[in-house]
Amino acid sequence: MTIPRIAWIGAGNMAQRAHLRTYAQLASETSCQLVGLLDTRRGLAHQVADRYRIDRIYTDIEELLADVPRNIDGICAILPYRQHQYVLPQLLSMGLPLFTEKPLALSVSAGEQLLAIGQSHQTVHMLGYHKRSDASIRHAKALIGQWQESNQYGDLNYIRVTMPPGDWVFGSEQPLIGSERIAYEAQDTPTDVEDVSAYDAFVNYYIHQVNLIRFLLDEPYHVTFGDRRGILLCGESQSGVSIVLEMAPFRLAQGWWEQVLVGFERGFIEVRLPAPLATFPGQLRVVVEERGQVTETQPILPPVSAMRQQAVSFLNVIQGVEDPPCDAVEALEDLRIATAWFQLREALEQNLS
Repeated sequence: MTIPRIAWIGAGNMAQRAHLRTYAQLASETSCQLVGLLDTRRGLAHQVADRYRIDRIYTDIEELLADVPRNIDGICAILPYRQHQYVLPQLLSMGLPLFTEKPLALSVSAGEQLLAIGQSHQTVHMLGYHKRSDASIRHAKALIGQWQESNQYGDLNYIRVTMPPGDWVFGSEQPLIGSERIAYEAQDTPTDVEDVSAYDAFVNYYIHQVNLIRFLLDEPYHVTFGDRRGILLCGESQSGVSIVLEMAPFRLAQGWWEQVLVGFERGFIEVRLPAPLATFPGQLRVVVEERGQVTETQPILPPVSAMRQQAVSFLNVIQGVEDPPCDAVEALEDLRIATAWFQLREALEQNLS
């Protein structure tokens, strides 16, 4: 099987911090090849290409697309999600596997348009929900499935995710910063929520957790409550499992305190997730009761970061040996949940005013 050839779009902060260093390492291991980089900030593009050993600089999107499919097997486009609506249609229409960061878009309507374009061209669009690739989450999901099938510890009752703000960069490599700036002519703007700024912040910070809950449930859920302060999102799954997302119940300047609790009738699974840019997986604790005896175990997990495993998954997607951990269909559901939560909160505010 040939080595996947990746064309890269975007040389900004997230592209460098979260993704390019990982793909450059995989390229050094001959797991992939970075064939070219496109960013309208030409000076920055050359600096970043030098740092990550990318030989070619594309001058515009047309030049990159002209290289398809002769020299390109997949595209990574790490761009502001508010611009997805305007940039991704061209890429989706090429039919090559595409990786972008979360979320799919800012508004539900833009997400629907992108999904329709991708489906019409049979394009595999993988979204960067890296928590699905963390070894601790993968292990937890496998345990949930086993416990549900065997009913050994009773029914699945409850999933809670707590995600207070913290040190998300975790000492990662400082990005190169150019002096050029991008002037965006238009940006995706939702029309179905009133406080667009607050909604944008929620989608930016907490859409990961909205997505993670569905991944662990392995079924849809809907929102049932949203407090006016924006700390709690409560819901219920299709089969009646209660879910809670706690956002910023506290704030600490140092460390990363994200936690997942999955409760069954006679046991629970607890995950302590690392900072998003950490180079190690989360920690897992499993507590169960059998015949009146409570036991606790802490499974040993492979020392692979979520970002690296996510990148490996995309290379596997390109080669047709793995389905995307998260595709555009699921990513659109995240936007619908986010919108429903905001609409519920806004309705509560109006009723109490």
